[in-house]
Amino acid sequence: MSFGKRLREARQKRHLSQAALAKVLGVSLQSVGRWEREETVPQAHYRIQLSHFFGLTPDILFADLTPSALSSASPALWSVPSPRNPYFTGREEVLQSIHQILHQPCPDAIPQALAISGLAGVGKTQVALEYAYRFSSTYKAIFWLQAETYDILVSDLARLSQFLQIPQFPDRDDRYLLKRIKHWLGQHTQWLLVLDNLADFSLLMQLDLPSANGTVLVTTRSQFTGKLAHRLDLQEMPEEEGSLLLLHRAKVLAVDQPLDAVSAETQRLTREISHVLGGLPLALDQAGAYIEESGCSLADYLQRYKQQRRYVLKQRGVLGGDHPNSMMETLKLSFEQLEHRSPAAAEVLRLCAFLHPDDIPEELIHAGLPYLGKPLDDNGYQLDQAFIALRSLSLVARQPETHSLRIHSLVQAVLRESMEPSVTRLWMERAVRTVNAVFPDEENAHWPQYDRYIPHVRACQHLIEEAGLSFPEAVLLLQKAGSYMLKRGRAEEAKHFLSQALAIQQTLYGPDSPEYAKTCKRLATLSGQVYTGFNRRVRPTLRCLPRNP
Repeated sequence: MSFGKRLREARQKRHLSQAALAKVLGVSLQSVGRWEREETVPQAHYRIQLSHFFGLTPDILFADLTPSALSSASPALWSVPSPRNPYFTGREEVLQSIHQILHQPCPDAIPQALAISGLAGVGKTQVALEYAYRFSSTYKAIFWLQAETYDILVSDLARLSQFLQIPQFPDRDDRYLLKRIKHWLGQHTQWLLVLDNLADFSLLMQLDLPSANGTVLVTTRSQFTGKLAHRLDLQEMPEEEGSLLLLHRAKVLAVDQPLDAVSAETQRLTREISHVLGGLPLALDQAGAYIEESGCSLADYLQRYKQQRRYVLKQRGVLGGDHPNSMMETLKLSFEQLEHRSPAAAEVLRLCAFLHPDDIPEELIHAGLPYLGKPLDDNGYQLDQAFIALRSLSLVARQPETHSLRIHSLVQAVLRESMEPSVTRLWMERAVRTVNAVFPDEENAHWPQYDRYIPHVRACQHLIEEAGLSFPEAVLLLQKAGSYMLKRGRAEEAKHFLSQALAIQQTLYGPDSPEYAKTCKRLATLSGQVYTGFNRRVRPTLRCLPRNP
């Protein structure tokens, strides 16, 4: 019995339609039909899925297929420099979205191009690579070009012309080379052109590719593509997918084993590692390489990361593959590019590195402008220019509905670990002064205002504790936060803020100062509210307070 008949028989035994099987696998109905008619052979990824789904070993389900047939999934013209990533995990919805967008009918005026956008290390290139391999049977030709700069792109175009056996003329310039390749693409159909790491979208405009004949897939860090391409923002991996990638890369699990094949404790540790690494695939791959090469346990790696983060983030691994740079090196390259494009934007990013990563109010950035090393004028236009530079590298995400920003926690970590201790302390102080400037006082406050800033107040509280910061704005911020918590009935948190303020006041002003006495009084009142009926716990608190505050 042939493969197509075995597949049809296995499907019918499960009482599944072709459409139902296609939905389970995440492929098109046409793909299942072509497999059963033996017009095409499933890619290796789908052969594994089919074997698992039907409970048949590959040597039974694909018994009649020769090795040449199994490897014939690549199109006749294939110019992809990297092998398939054996540890690629998840991203099923993303891959299907890419395929759908690239092949949806659209008017000639709309470019048949899609840009995968996201932060460095989020896995854009790996998604494009997996798409090229998985959907190779859809195309007659697939070409891959590096496009980070104009010179790199021209160099790859020259190699492509050699691959396509286009006659070379040494006396011709770059425009002639581009014209010949465009002519070839215009004469052929069903091609896919991948432009990897495109930084300047004007290059795509210069290429002016005949999109009606094929499709263009771009990877880029830019969050804006104009009219030149559709955009798909690639997000961090969910914790379960990140955990699976880590275990596969660390060789704790075989690539075809699911997450529930390991113990609950192992799952907990991998989820925690995925969480602290922010779901970035490059960081997870790097962590897996560290665990495999060092032979340490998951718990050991977590401890190393928490205690020696700077060194762990630098350690890419001996076998870095086609991405040899570590997570720290990769992000530092983005920071250097940002500094070159906009020094003021780099200052904004450094301030964000010491705040809570989510929902950073834009008015907080405005309040911090006087404290920046390269201050901006407090007007919307100049700040927008800084955000353009930040968004061109996906270093922040801007939420126009809430007028807030988001920065990835690993961007914060790498920025902070890249600073000298004196510079780190300087930015800690700037963050505290900034948050104090926007955090309302008791007379001019509404609960939504407080709630909007309180995550950043807590971030500053940790900075004050970590660095032993001691200056008036730090005291004022802690006092205002303590009053807020007291009014909201959150007495334990109020006590923590006020006790911290009291310790700093004793250093700054001494125990006989009015400021110190005022905070003592609040703590005494607070202790009475919290511990009524528990006099043994009240007395130690009151003993440390002045008799006549």
